[in-house]
Amino acid sequence: MKKRLTIGCVTILVAIGSSILVRVRAQGGSHAPLTAQRRYTLYKYPTNAVAMTLAETLYVSSDGSYAKVRPRTTPDGRAYTVRMVANTSRKVTFSTDDLTHSITTAPFEDALTAAQKPSSCKVDSPEQFAQFIGYRTLKSTSKIITQPNGESFYDERWVAPDLDCLALKATHYRSKSGEPFATATVTEVTSITLGEPDPSLFEGPTTGYTEKSPSQVLTEMQELKGTPIPMQCSTCQQSLSALDDVYNSRRSRGFK
Repeated sequence: MKKRLTIGCVTILVAIGSSILVRVRAQGGSHAPLTAQRRYTLYKYPTNAVAMTLAETLYVSSDGSYAKVRPRTTPDGRAYTVRMVANTSRKVTFSTDDLTHSITTAPFEDALTAAQKPSSCKVDSPEQFAQFIGYRTLKSTSKIITQPNGESFYDERWVAPDLDCLALKATHYRSKSGEPFATATVTEVTSITLGEPDPSLFEGPTTGYTEKSPSQVLTEMQELKGTPIPMQCSTCQQSLSALDDVYNSRRSRGFK
């Protein structure tokens, strides 16, 4: 059984099926340090019309730490950046938001796992190959996950063994109440630069930012954008509460 947080509510997901997976050996040694430009596209259900497209830069260091940097713009044209970091050496994860000048910090409980370079990639059998931006990738399809309300999800990823199984294209599919699956999101890597990223990308700000819970950040962010979260929206408040529950639970276990 798996727990999944969604925008609207907290749901319990149950795995009902899976693809046959095999392992393909990845490159040995330390993690492949790189900088990847990615494009994230959100689609409307069930029409598959594009709802929005966002840009993101992924940074991976040789110790397995990673940072995702997302430029954003408010409705009135103010630019700001959201950064999400997992630091394996410090065993901490955090996100910073330039709009609210906030930082949200928690222990990185999977730091030891993340620091270990994968020895192999889980891929479909029989193997299916494709080329993306000059790299050989193999298809990896996840289990189908179904919620109690009948919604189902699964992911299709094209992973590159030469890049520690990094997905160069990932598609998230969803279905409602037995309807055909439709594309929900697509994340595509558009370019890759090999080499160690700037170490400062994996460190938090030293001044000017205040520790805030997820609900505090999201509430303040929406107010600054001029689109406050309605207090009467029960599902909105439940989602905020669920995010804070996870945040507080992780912090209660302490930093190591």
